[in-house]
Amino acid sequence: MVRLSSAALPVLKVGAQPLAPGMGLKFLRDGVESANLVSMLGVNGQPGEWNFFEHTFTNHIPNAKGAALDAVAAKFSTATDYITSVGLSDYAKYDQSGNEETPVFPYELFFVPDASIANVNSNSMPSDPLQFLDQLKAVPANNVLYNVYALNAPTQ
Repeated sequence: MVRLSSAALPVLKVGAQPLAPGMGLKFLRDGVESANLVSMLGVNGQPGEWNFFEHTFTNHIPNAKGAALDAVAAKFSTATDYITSVGLSDYAKYDQSGNEETPVFPYELFFVPDASIANVNSNSMPSDPLQFLDQLKAVPANNVLYNVYALNAPTQ
């Protein structure tokens, strides 16, 4: 299952909260918890750009700056040292039937918008900050959304 949304409610004003598109993926497996991840360009969003499919998403979200984001980062860091990355080992731990596997998994995933939708939506400021939802509804059924690429290890 896929969930496409904005990390925050966008505001139609220069310098205000921009559209911050992101994606959640959930893979169901029998008898064990689902495998889940989130990916996005970054929590600071994409200022001045209103096309949901404008940028590549990743499960290694760049560090964000700002007082509110610093507070969220401080809270998240009480649970993990890796607050901007979603690991992928759990995706490979079980097959779809819930059988345990020897995990083989990439370090990072990149979700590149498919050419069929990358430029379908307007990048101009909309009249409604939730217009991106109409963009998502307009994507044809069974359309490829993203091409997925993997990186085996961190790069220098």
